[in-house]
Amino acid sequence: MDELVEHIDEFGNVLGVVSRWQAHKQGLLHRVVHICIVNSKNQILLQKRSKKKRLYPSVWDISAAGHILAGEKSLTSAIREVREELGLDLQEDEFEFLFAFLDDLSIDDFYVNEIADVYLVKKDVNIDDIKTQKNEVDEVKWVPVDEFCRDCLGDNFCPHKKGFKKLREFFKNIKNI
Repeated sequence: MDELVEHIDEFGNVLGVVSRWQAHKQGLLHRVVHICIVNSKNQILLQKRSKKKRLYPSVWDISAAGHILAGEKSLTSAIREVREELGLDLQEDEFEFLFAFLDDLSIDDFYVNEIADVYLVKKDVNIDDIKTQKNEVDEVKWVPVDEFCRDCLGDNFCPHKKGFKKLREFFKNIKNI
């Protein structure tokens, strides 16, 4: 069964509930979360999207991401996505809201029209403790933040250009997370 998301207007007002598929097929604005996990070595946890994914298979992406389900709060969604994709149980107070951005692009008959809430989690996680969701994630790795900032707009990454540019600015202004 396809997930249900809230179709919203540009002010965040809910216009209705639609399937995730319908939102992407019709380009309806809806909400998602992006979670950026950074450790004490100033490395960011990246995930390689599954080669089975319809959109952006086998490219690197932020630590975890996903749709905010109908009736769900943004932070609740962030906690759920980290648990589902990485097998990590994190608490609300471990998440710091950074910013939101509009992610909008199209590929053939598939439209991304999303407001993405971006969260930072500062946590040392042993890579061996991560249990990836096989249909979502093929691999995870720690990468120095400056390397991420250098490479994140390249072809080996999901094209979240607006969000990645804002993350680069955030990291540029902070020497050590």
